[in-house]
Amino acid sequence: MNVGIIGAGNMAQALLSPMKDFFSQSASEIKIYTPTNTRAQVLAKILNGKAVDQLEDVADCELIILAHKPQQLREVSEQLKLKPSTAIISLLASIETGQLKSTFGVDKVLRLMPNTPAQVGLGVVTCFYEQKDGAFFLPWVDSLAKSSLVHRFEEESLIDLMTPELGSGPGMVLEMIRIFSHSLEQKGMGAKEAMRLSAMVFEGSGALVKRTGETPEELRNKVTSKGGITQECIRHLSEQHLEKILHDAFKAGHNRAVELKTAK
Repeated sequence: MNVGIIGAGNMAQALLSPMKDFFSQSASEIKIYTPTNTRAQVLAKILNGKAVDQLEDVADCELIILAHKPQQLREVSEQLKLKPSTAIISLLASIETGQLKSTFGVDKVLRLMPNTPAQVGLGVVTCFYEQKDGAFFLPWVDSLAKSSLVHRFEEESLIDLMTPELGSGPGMVLEMIRIFSHSLEQKGMGAKEAMRLSAMVFEGSGALVKRTGETPEELRNKVTSKGGITQECIRHLSEQHLEKILHDAFKAGHNRAVELKTAK
C-alpha cells in the first residue's frame, strides 16, 4: 500500500514516529509533503519514506494521512484530486468525517485526535470510524495502541466534546508543571531540578491512579491528614473554585471547537 502524508508538524511526528515499524511492514512506499519540504525530510528519515516537492505527488496513494493545519483544508482539497477508493486518516481538529468524505469524494475516513505525549509512548488518542470500515482501519488503530492509549468513540460528536480534556489536557497539565516548577525556583531550587521534580509529581500521581485502581478522590483522602499541609492547600484551592475554573476552561475549549467547525 502506498501512503501519502500531508503535513509533518509536531503532532504528526509525535503520532507517526512510534509507528515506523508498522509503516515499514505495511507500506510499499511513503510520500510526505510539506510546503517548505524541511519537516517532510525529517519525517521521511524517520519513516524511511520520501519527501516530495508537490502536493499532487501524493494523489495516487491508496491511503492519505492529513496532518496539516485544519485551516488549510480548502487549499489542500482544491489541489489534491483523489480516487473514490482512496482512504483517509485525518488528524485535523474539528473537521468531521462526513465533511472529509464530501470534500474529497471518498468513502473511508478514520478520524484521530491525538495529544503530544504520544511521542514518548504515553499519549491518548481518541478516534472514530464507521463500523463498516473497521477491517481496513483496525490494523492502523492496533499499531497506534502499541504506543498510545486509544479510545474509539461510537459517536463522532464526542471527540469534539472531550478534546479539551483529552486532546488539550496535556497543555494544561504542562502549565501546572510550569507553575509548580516556578514556585520551587522562587524558593531557591535550581531550574532543572525544579522542573524534573515537578514533572515527577504529576507522573507519579497519574501512575498511582492507574496502578491502584482507586479513584483520585480516594487516594487524595489517604494523603490528606486532618489539619495538615495537604488539607490546607486543597482547602485554599477549593475556596478559589479551582474545579469551576477548570470546567469553565473545558467549556471554552469546546466552544472554540464548535467555532472552528462552523468557520470551515
